[in-house]
Amino acid sequence: MKDEYIALVDGEIDGAKGGMMLSMEVKKDADPVEAMMQFVETVSKSMPVDSITVTFVKQSKKEIPDYYVHPPMAKMTAEDGSVMSPTGPVWLQLILSVEVGKEEEE
Repeated sequence: MKDEYIALVDGEIDGAKGGMMLSMEVKKDADPVEAMMQFVETVSKSMPVDSITVTFVKQSKKEIPDYYVHPPMAKMTAEDGSVMSPTGPVWLQLILSVEVGKEEEE
């Protein structure tokens, strides 16, 4: 069995901002925080950006009281806190957010 997370990846390069959503599965016997940190390291090394923020969320098909609104997605969020997915509305639960600043090479 596996736990499924969504990684919301936001990056900035030369003042331009962009983002993407990636699925991440963690085996039940693995430490999810360790897996998330390895994921952040892999993504930050592979993206040519000045800074990167990776926010991990879980999806719920039922409304949850402590739903998370990802700031770049605020305009796409309904009044009840849901966002539309291909299978219908889902609510996001914040698990972990990590910001990584890239150092300039000299």
